[in-house]
Amino acid sequence: MEQIIFKKTGNFWIDNGLVALADILNGIEGLVDVELNSAHLAITDSEREEPSDDIKPLALVNQAKERATQRYLLETQNAGWYYAGGNFYVYRKTDFNMALKPFFKGKTPNTEGALCTPFSKKATLEILRSANIAFSLKGKEEAIELTEKKSLDRKPLVPPLSKSEKDAGSKGRFMTKDEFIKFLDFLSSNSPVKIGSKSVKLDSKGFLNSKPQYAIGQEFTMEHLQSGKKLCSFSGEIMKSTSSATGMDFPFLTGSSGEVNFASFLSTKPQISAKYAFVATFSFYNLRYLLQNDFASYFILYDPDLDSLRKFYNRIRTKAEVLADPMAQYCNFENVIIGVQYEAESLISFVISIYLQLKGGIRNDEMLTKTIYTFGNDGNIFRDVKEYTKIATLFEFFKHLHEAERWNTFLNLLRFFQERKGTNKNGTPKFDTTWRNRLCDKILSFSPIATTIEQYLGGVRLRDGGGIPFLDSIIFIYNQTTQFMKEEIVKKCKGVGDLIGQYCKISKDKGILFSIRNARNRTDFLKTLSLAQFKMADDKEFPDDQKQWISWHLSEEFFVSIPEDDLWEEHKALVSIFAMNRFLYDPEKKAAQPSTTNN
Repeated sequence: MEQIIFKKTGNFWIDNGLVALADILNGIEGLVDVELNSAHLAITDSEREEPSDDIKPLALVNQAKERATQRYLLETQNAGWYYAGGNFYVYRKTDFNMALKPFFKGKTPNTEGALCTPFSKKATLEILRSANIAFSLKGKEEAIELTEKKSLDRKPLVPPLSKSEKDAGSKGRFMTKDEFIKFLDFLSSNSPVKIGSKSVKLDSKGFLNSKPQYAIGQEFTMEHLQSGKKLCSFSGEIMKSTSSATGMDFPFLTGSSGEVNFASFLSTKPQISAKYAFVATFSFYNLRYLLQNDFASYFILYDPDLDSLRKFYNRIRTKAEVLADPMAQYCNFENVIIGVQYEAESLISFVISIYLQLKGGIRNDEMLTKTIYTFGNDGNIFRDVKEYTKIATLFEFFKHLHEAERWNTFLNLLRFFQERKGTNKNGTPKFDTTWRNRLCDKILSFSPIATTIEQYLGGVRLRDGGGIPFLDSIIFIYNQTTQFMKEEIVKKCKGVGDLIGQYCKISKDKGILFSIRNARNRTDFLKTLSLAQFKMADDKEFPDDQKQWISWHLSEEFFVSIPEDDLWEEHKALVSIFAMNRFLYDPEKKAAQPSTTNN
């Protein structure tokens, strides 16, 4: 019996590689047993009794690596050619998925060398004359044009020539006379290559024996399993082959095989064995990402029980139609909030996508062990890694929204919690989503949200117009989840805010709204409320059926209930947002929401 065992490391990146490796191996037909549990991944060839150099688990894990690599690559809109066995072949060029490019910066495909057309025009003309191929010289630069050979678009064939004797590189060479003549026939039958609506001309440089192949990580061999004298900082195993994890931000690890990898600023760098560096190349398989403008956000799940993590991934597996969409290279999960860019708003979008897939299908206690690691890249560097541990509590909040039939209302609050900033070059509206990012940051940490909403309403909506439908319901439900403030206090603040907002709307006077928002301390706030109380009572234009509520809402009991510590600001913020929203929002007329089109 032959067996390879990978132990759980407790490192979220490496352990995600173990989960992905197990998932891929289960999809490969082979006579091996794959066991993933809370402690390890075991790959066993139970049928072979005698030792052999041809170890089946080794071959299968390398096959799994090839499958993972294909997942990381994307077909481009370009084509190339290669020469093998005396014939030329067209191939579709590939590159790393746009979201994964920062991890593989500088990575180039492996080839057996380049094969290039002649770079000398004189030598090319001699070949054409000796082969009796008719041609003419066109234009000032006397470009060669074959008069009797046509390309696929029925135009005279223009053979592409190399620019320099350096084009072939150290491993490559230039075509022989016979190869070049055969290449011209190949071009006539295959160029330009049609890719969708695009026509791609084949150029002067191809490759020998096979098309270029990207290789990620090193081939897994028996040497990866050999014991030695070097401690792997992650598995605790004493191995023969280890390397220092170098780079910028630990704990992303890929070993020293050429991918961008990450290490801490520790004076003593952690050592990773070749065995676990190989495993870490699978971690990208489960990586979720969201790209917007020049910023990329990444998310990866974790659970100390690896088998539980594998099952969780299988339950939220991205739908095939999402991955088939061309936009999948920008976001590989079902995002319901368009235009998110910053860290908090991107994270809450990802959590919402998980919730919508699992809604009603998972117990709250199952979520208690799940966490999300998130980090970003701005095109130059990776931002620090953060762990989000409150998924279960956030799901409870989402559940309460659904039960109160306010889920779509909440999504719309997030979608439109932004500020328009002119237009893009193509004429579409341009939005600043930093407001939404602030709100999402508060929600994710279950901090008070009233002050953020107050600032947004006062700074954006009072200027641009448009209230927020059912804002009171969302705040009640949020408070129900966080238990930050008693429900009766929130209701009292709503009563006062609605009354003041209605008065400002009827009198067309925003003065009280600004005074409440700008109150700097508890005394200023109480003074503003007192002035508003008398102003409403003395205003003859304010209907009597509204005045009867002044003493009810602005009662001595309410004034006394406002705390003297810092919590007075939350009371003030609640009164302020309810007042502004009442002033802005007309329930009889659906508020015009900003367009969701984003830059």
